[in-house]
Amino acid sequence: MKIIVSCTFFLLLVALIQSGYAKEKDSAQNIAPAPPKYVTLAKADGNGIIRIDCEGEGNLARLKCDFTQVLIAKDTEAELSRKRREFKEESSAKIQRSDFTKVKNEFLGIAMMKERQILRSSMSPEKKKYLAVVTNMAQGIRKSNSKAELMKAIEGFEEFDNQCCTVSINSYKQGLERTSQFKWISSPGPQGRCNVVTRSTLESNDDNYLLWKYTTAMVSVDADKRKNDMMDDWCGGIESNKPVVYSWDMPNESIADCKCIKYGW
Repeated sequence: MKIIVSCTFFLLLVALIQSGYAKEKDSAQNIAPAPPKYVTLAKADGNGIIRIDCEGEGNLARLKCDFTQVLIAKDTEAELSRKRREFKEESSAKIQRSDFTKVKNEFLGIAMMKERQILRSSMSPEKKKYLAVVTNMAQGIRKSNSKAELMKAIEGFEEFDNQCCTVSINSYKQGLERTSQFKWISSPGPQGRCNVVTRSTLESNDDNYLLWKYTTAMVSVDADKRKNDMMDDWCGGIESNKPVVYSWDMPNESIADCKCIKYGW
């Protein structure tokens, strides 16, 4: 009799455990999806973040989202070389065609402005070194008595600035359509002067809709080379089919060799 009761109790306990597990599994599968609210994701290459705030419509069949990007950009060595060359060419042309005193005072004003910017903040060893460079440059400009001497004084004038990192902030709105349980896609028609077509994907990486990944890419850019104007040259420089990924599992810090910070848009 005791053996029968013990077996019956054991079987009942197993049935209760299995029932509880099944309910827990069903409950996990039936979790109501929640749109990302004030979610911050890091960029895959480590030079930016994006903040996402979405509202859902029709059981999240559609999402209306606000995006805020913070990007940090630094020129490559090839870009730095190009900028240095352009600065030298433009400065030389300006000095040759302009009144000597006028252009001398213009460059002197830029040097003095740089000095004031440095002195307004706390001094680091790097800033002290740069201050000495700018001060010597300002003195060279003051002492210059010819266009040749002025050109020599401003050599390397943009050297430090061209090693800056630019921080930019971009905000935009985007609507996305649900294509599966954990994925929403936005694929609007051509936009802007370059007829850019952008495809974006927002997806949850977990059953609880807490871990998110956002991927966006320009899939088409229209650059009409026959017009050969400045805008079409710019359109032709836009990279397409290069996905940009923001995700919850990317590192939230990066190492950037920036000698100074510039703010842009």
